[in-house]
Amino acid sequence: MNPNLERNFRVLLADILKCPQKNRSKIAYEMSEYLGLKGKQAITACRLDSFTRTASEGHVARFPAVWIPAVQEATGDARLSRFLLPEHLQRALTLGELAEIKVRKPRKARKPTRS
Repeated sequence: MNPNLERNFRVLLADILKCPQKNRSKIAYEMSEYLGLKGKQAITACRLDSFTRTASEGHVARFPAVWIPAVQEATGDARLSRFLLPEHLQRALTLGELAEIKVRKPRKARKPTRS
């Protein structure tokens, strides 16, 4: 596996978890609720921290891919989903987003022409 891929994923996850509206404990709680995890299975802030550590910081935990929708739901940030897309699909998504912005952009009113 490309070591930069894993590192970049961890850096991105850490950035997403810096959600200004919620602390990691709140994010962990909302993720647990979304995934139906209770008791000892519930996600904690400490557990989220373990997924953002790099190899140089000690034990590296693997982030379960099935948790990605829960992160998105708890933070409102879809960058992890986008990160996992192949490059050609990332480009297609960007083009679609740009087209949507262009369609929604209000057009300037035209001045009436005299007949």
